[in-house]
Amino acid sequence: MTFYDRTEELGGLRTALESPSHDFFVVYGQRRVGKTELLKAFCAD
Repeated sequence: MTFYDRTEELGGLRTALESPSHDFFVVYGQRRVGKTELLKAFCAD
């Protein structure tokens, strides 16, 4: 599957990760829109 430009979503995940407080980030959406690929790309960095 090709991973298209999701810089805004990746930035939100990175902000939640680097936050000094306890943040909770929910990834939701319709089936087969790339939620898992988004998390794989985030974890690959």
